[in-house]
Formats: sequence, C-alpha cells, structure tokens
Amino acid sequence: MHQYLVGQGYWGYIKEVKENQPDPTNPEYSTWEQATSRVMYFLATCVHDQMCGYIREAKTLKEAWENLKNCLSQAIP
Repeated sequence: MHQYLVGQGYWGYIKEVKENQPDPTNPEYSTWEQATSRVMYFLATCVHDQMCGYIREAKTLKEAWENLKNCLSQAIP
C-alpha cells in the first residue's frame, strides 16, 4: 500500500496530514478533501472486512494508517 500511495502522490496526505490541510475557506480545500476521501476509500477497500473498523474509527488518514500498521504488526510475529 505504501508504494502505491507514494506512486500516486498521496503519501503526503498520510504522512503530513496537518501540514498540508488547507483552511476550509481556501479554494484548494475541496481538492484536498476529495483526495483524502479517495485515500480513505483505497485503504478501506484494500483491507480485510474485519480491519475496516480500525479505519472507520480514525479521525484522520494518518490515524487510520497508524491503526492499520499497529493491527498488522501485532498479527505478524
């Protein structure tokens, strides 16, 4: 997933979520919001159904990514 997100130019939305979020009054906010929704959708469709709860409960993409990372690191010894 990481390589895909980097290749598509979306990794910054996870890595630096607070730094790249424009003010809601900024015209770029709509583009930013669409991109973050696209990434969240990608994450949700690429994980097992049982793991979707870790994404749904997240308030940011970074939090969703960290939740998935923690879940998977506990599952793999």
